[in-house]
Amino acid sequence: MPRQAFRNLENLERQFLSGIRNKIHSAEDRIDLENCFSHSMASFLNEAMSDEILVGDEDILFSHGSSTHYTLSPRLKGSKSFMDLWRNSNLPNFVGKVASSTYHQYQHLGKHPEKTERKIRSQKVSPWT
Repeated sequence: MPRQAFRNLENLERQFLSGIRNKIHSAEDRIDLENCFSHSMASFLNEAMSDEILVGDEDILFSHGSSTHYTLSPRLKGSKSFMDLWRNSNLPNFVGKVASSTYHQYQHLGKHPEKTERKIRSQKVSPWT
């Protein structure tokens, strides 16, 4: 079986990275952080896949307890087009980098719950204004 050419996703990564980082660092709590990760990565993967397969938020989940800090759904792992891209691109490195950054923010939110509370309170609008 002939090997597929390597596909470099650096340009796409650059387009998404700052937005993903902003979402991760502005997450209000750990649940919001997990949702930000899944939604951002699903959006990225949909762009990378060019409509070959529709990736949903449930297809890539943040997993603080795993060594990679993310899990891919069986549906993605069973997709030939996705796995071809996964094996023949820098996609695993990018997902790993974002998952690692998310994990550090996850730990930070766990150590400093008062910052989360302050952030939530500062975003609430007073009924008197």
